[in-house]
Amino acid sequence: MKRRFVLYLITVFDLFVFSISCKCPEPDIIDTFCHADFVGHIKVLAKEIGPGVKHVESFKDGNWPEQITTSGKDSSCSVELEIGKDYILSGYKASSSIKVTKCDVATEWDYLRMQEKRQIWLKNFQNCEAPLCVQNKAALYTSLCN
Repeated sequence: MKRRFVLYLITVFDLFVFSISCKCPEPDIIDTFCHADFVGHIKVLAKEIGPGVKHVESFKDGNWPEQITTSGKDSSCSVELEIGKDYILSGYKASSSIKVTKCDVATEWDYLRMQEKRQIWLKNFQNCEAPLCVQNKAALYTSLCN
């Protein structure tokens, strides 16, 4: 009886952890950019409160702060950015920073194929269709989009 109860608790805990984990749709890179507030080529300079960045090139809505907020190290939606590396990032405006999660694009610039870089440079994501799931950009790529 005691063993069953312990197994029950473990199962309930596992289900709880699974239910709050980061859930994202799997659109392609251009679809993700279409629904982001920010798309840019950035270089990570520091990691204090949040990564300090240099904007190498902005591809969508240009004037953005040099502060990026992720979900934090312990979150399943967290994005890990390394100092000194260049990334293509998408995200949305969150007060005085850019909010980036695993549901956004955070790919090393050098990992992009030339075709993807061309699409980005040509800004093929500027005239996008309706949002993928919800109107609220802050919730666009969260568990609301299952």
